[in-house]
Amino acid sequence: MIYLNNNTEAQQVFIPRTGIEEHGPLELSLRSTVDMSVVLKTKISDIGTSALYYRTAIVLPDGCPDGSYEYELASDGHIISSGTVTVGEYRRDHVTVYDKSEEYEQYEQEQ
Repeated sequence: MIYLNNNTEAQQVFIPRTGIEEHGPLELSLRSTVDMSVVLKTKISDIGTSALYYRTAIVLPDGCPDGSYEYELASDGHIISSGTVTVGEYRRDHVTVYDKSEEYEQYEQEQ
């Protein structure tokens, strides 16, 4: 899970490496899990300071809504990393709790 602030400033991002070798330029895309629209598609470059993560900086577009997104990191058309991104902070204003008690009755078997 990657967490991003919802602003239009450059943010440092660590994207997990999967061990799949890249064969060309890296392209990152974010897709909304609500309406499946692509909100960001950009070429990125890895700073290369980690064997576990791609370290890069991205800028979110203006007006990007808070919420959950799926990311895909591709190289030459092949997906090399994917996962989820949370943009902004969720507020727990409208939490509904369903609490139902269960009762069980056991019957004795007749012989």
